[in-house]
Amino acid sequence: MKSFVKSLLSDNLKDLLKRIVKVYITRISFFSFINRISLEKHIKNKNLDILVVPEIKDKKFLEDIHWRLIYYLYPIRNTINSITYISNTSHHPINKPQNLSNELLNFTGLNQKFKTTNLNLIKKSKYQLILNHNKNFNFFNSKYKNKKNYMIDYINNKEASEWLINISLDTTNKKTLEYITNKSWEQYKYLYSKIKKQKVLVCGSGPSFEELSVDFQHYDVMICNSIVKNIDFIKKSKPKYLAFGDPVFHTGPSLYSERFRKDVKQLINFCNPYIFTLLRDFPIYNELFSKKELEKFIFIPTKKIEKFNLELEKKFYIKGTGNILTLFMLPIAMNLYTEINLTGFDGKTKSDNKYYWKHSSLNQYYDLLENVKQVHPGFFDKDDKFYDIYYENHINTVKQWLDIATIKKIKINNLTRSNIFDFQIKN
Repeated sequence: MKSFVKSLLSDNLKDLLKRIVKVYITRISFFSFINRISLEKHIKNKNLDILVVPEIKDKKFLEDIHWRLIYYLYPIRNTINSITYISNTSHHPINKPQNLSNELLNFTGLNQKFKTTNLNLIKKSKYQLILNHNKNFNFFNSKYKNKKNYMIDYINNKEASEWLINISLDTTNKKTLEYITNKSWEQYKYLYSKIKKQKVLVCGSGPSFEELSVDFQHYDVMICNSIVKNIDFIKKSKPKYLAFGDPVFHTGPSLYSERFRKDVKQLINFCNPYIFTLLRDFPIYNELFSKKELEKFIFIPTKKIEKFNLELEKKFYIKGTGNILTLFMLPIAMNLYTEINLTGFDGKTKSDNKYYWKHSSLNQYYDLLENVKQVHPGFFDKDDKFYDIYYENHINTVKQWLDIATIKKIKINNLTRSNIFDFQIKN
């Protein structure tokens, strides 16, 4: 069809259309460049003005989004001049919604920067960032169409949490992020040089985790995610590493995430492990953890790359994936050890497509799962087909890592039942 339409056009007309498209793209690129320079200037001068669209008429929704913005924008509070709603609804005083983290009560200093305005007045003002809380809304004002926009519709947008986290990441001083990256890299290289054991026990949180029976003194132990709640296991295994990186379950403003972070702090006090997480989340964690608690955090950048990076000591970045095993655990374990032993990575059957994973009750905050779903409804608004595709992609990614292990002659043993690693079970 495309070829047929082209055949109907004269060469002169096709050349004219090409020039028009080129001019249009160049114009967009030019204005985007100018806006980016302007944004950087406002960040540097600490007078960033933010506009929240579209208009908010419901008071309850205004209260909810207000506290979420306090949470996600607090790391850059000193950079912000104003945060403006389009609303005729008064938002003072506002009580924190009960389903959001109580850590928010410590986030003071932003309330006085919130303002309300109407549709006519925004045309007379200038804003550098646009936060859109309705994915079906197209901001009509051409004055702002090339501005930096963030889709923060947490009710309908599955990726809203990442958009919200990225606001503080994108507006944090670049030198600060470079410093944190280099500091993390130096810590990783030090760790790399001090590894003494050849074996690592890599633990997932699945039900088969409860079948594990090993002598922990033979391994360095790596845990992930909500295993931090499993006090008995932590006391026995004294994990050397913790890995996490989920924007909803770990970095978000829910009571679930608050409980998780509290248990991370307890783990730090108990055995002070190395903690691997994403550079993306540094601005928020810098507010939620003390300077002492952050000492052994290793914040790793992600890159959109085709090949996985197995030389973290030389090139400090990872390829982004949708699962903690392939995002952190396998890349780090395969970089540091010659033998990897796995447990708790159950996976699932094809018919089990209603959610991501099943967890051992020892390793999951089941009493708070409904809370995290309430706080992030868009993230959980997925059909069965989504979970099928997600799982298929995960299996393919795991297979790529297993192929790398074969090439690098890294031994991988599976110690408990698994639909993912069913190739061998070592007794």
